Amino acid sequence: MKRSLARLLTGLILGASISLLAAEHPAKQIQIKYKENIIVPPGGTAAFDVMLTVPANYHIYLSHATPKGNAILTQISVPAQSGFQLRETKRPPGKQEGDEMVLRGAGTFSLTVMDLAKVKTGTTTKVPVQIKVQICKDDPALCYLPITIEKTLTIQKAGTPFSNRASTSNLVKWTTSYDQAIAQAKSRKLNVFALISNPATCGACVYLDSETLSKQDVADFLNKKFVPLNVPRGDYHRFVSG
Repeated sequence: MKRSLARLLTGLILGASISLLAAEHPAKQIQIKYKENIIVPPGGTAAFDVMLTVPANYHIYLSHATPKGNAILTQISVPAQSGFQLRETKRPPGKQEGDEMVLRGAGTFSLTVMDLAKVKTGTTTKVPVQIKVQICKDDPALCYLPITIEKTLTIQKAGTPFSNRASTSNLVKWTTSYDQAIAQAKSRKLNVFALISNPATCGACVYLDSETLSKQDVADFLNKKFVPLNVPRGDYHRFVSG
């Protein structure tokens, strides 16, 4: 009797699992709207929005409302090898439920695409946009494994190059001489922090400069623990090969 009951329960569990696997993942029902064609100037940036509409009786996760939150958050990105980078500037506020902020219905993510100076000017590139999401059902409560939904963004690199921007991270005590940096590192017994960056022609470099290197605590750490070297273009070959 016990063996028969165990077999019956095992069959029911396996049957339910097979049905769940056979059904379409509900995240694939999320409606995704965005401007599919954008123009990015050489070394510049361009803003665009992605609106996600979650199907009824489901929700996705936006952020952790408390330190106890551990849900997998919705992320939108593009592969680094595409020659572009995405930075999220704003996401929907959502609604707090327990330790998480969730989105039901429609919400808009504001993004900035940045040129990484890898793609030739005048080129049109089809870039995969990857949306990683975990969707959960409200009633009955059920969370599905996270999946990545892929869409295509067509980026045309054209227009006037951004060539008049200067570095704002003057808190870091940079040297631009390779030989001086090596000499200082030996005398102070420190490592060299070598930065290959050009905010004049690289959108991502501007973000690094304004959001990271301009922070006092970051500058203090670099100045104390390293010899900061802002590598001149003519010395790139000393650090990059292949």
